[in-house]
Amino acid sequence: MKKISLAFVFDYLFSTLIAFLISFVWLRFLHLRAGLSFVLSIIISILITLIFNFNNQLKKNNKIEQLNTNNDIEQYLYTLMSNTKKENLDYFYNTIKKIKSNPRVIEDSAIEYFDNTIKKQVILLPLFDKKMPRFEDLLKEVKKFSNKKNIKITILCNQIDLRDKIFFENLKDYKISILTKEQVYLQFIKSSEIYPSIIFEPNKKRHIQFKELLFISFNKENTKKYFFSGLIIFLCSFFVRFNIYYVFMSSLLFLFALICKKKQYQACKKNDL
Repeated sequence: MKKISLAFVFDYLFSTLIAFLISFVWLRFLHLRAGLSFVLSIIISILITLIFNFNNQLKKNNKIEQLNTNNDIEQYLYTLMSNTKKENLDYFYNTIKKIKSNPRVIEDSAIEYFDNTIKKQVILLPLFDKKMPRFEDLLKEVKKFSNKKNIKITILCNQIDLRDKIFFENLKDYKISILTKEQVYLQFIKSSEIYPSIIFEPNKKRHIQFKELLFISFNKENTKKYFFSGLIIFLCSFFVRFNIYYVFMSSLLFLFALICKKKQYQACKKNDL
């Protein structure tokens, strides 16, 4: 059973109170009796809070699911980029064999198969590398199949320059499509349910340390910000009757500005953290 934190309870009650006050003000504005307004406001506030919480939870679940999918994509693509050309050929040969029919390796760099959806022979080129594929390399690979007619060439890569993508997909004598990241994952990895072995795990979220917080808060670059903020609040203290808050806050900001000027924080570097 999922634990309900105290912060969640206070947040729920505070949200309900706000919704109640808004409802009660407008119901009283409509000249309804106080008792009826009170009861209706409770019902409306509970309904509004439940709707908002349900919507927020739905968004949160979708966000988590999307985040997990993105992590999976990055991990699988990192594996493909680290593989040799032969390993990627073998991998995509197996995926196509499961979701398509009768694939075969040609030119030691591509896989040919018949796609029943478009009724055409398809040449699949897995060009995964840690660097973006160059225009010259793409052109060289495409020209290998210039003698084949009525085919479609599908290029798989981790990323590509948009200008190169537009150029190749609009060539007159070729039917070319270039798939990257999410498209490769959805059309080949997920649909075949044959997943590349994950060779690295993303770093877990790290909580900020107190020393890092000091460096961020009292960095030398913040001196002017603290000083001018304190100066503005200090000047405001001359125009209000009860000025103890303004005097206290301006003094605190001036103190922060002074701390930012101290040598120990000037000398603090990111690589020391």
